[in-house]
Amino acid sequence: MQFIYWSILIGIGLAIIIIFMGKPAAMIACGLASIFCSIMNYDWFMINNKSAPIVAVFGRDGARVFYIIIGVVIIILAAFIV
Repeated sequence: MQFIYWSILIGIGLAIIIIFMGKPAAMIACGLASIFCSIMNYDWFMINNKSAPIVAVFGRDGARVFYIIIGVVIIILAAFIV
């Protein structure tokens, strides 16, 4: 239930960011969300079906580092879209 709540909340937030600020701002928000959720070690983020293979390969701590790196890469790519 908590996963659905946060998914809806993040989806609405990203839609508002895209409408008013554009795609680079949405990419930065996604990167920051990935970094924040990895640092806070949220269960709903790590137990998700799409992140389960990463957790299975790297372990939970390795997956946290992986998602922090992915978040940083997304933020850097957002700088090149401008």
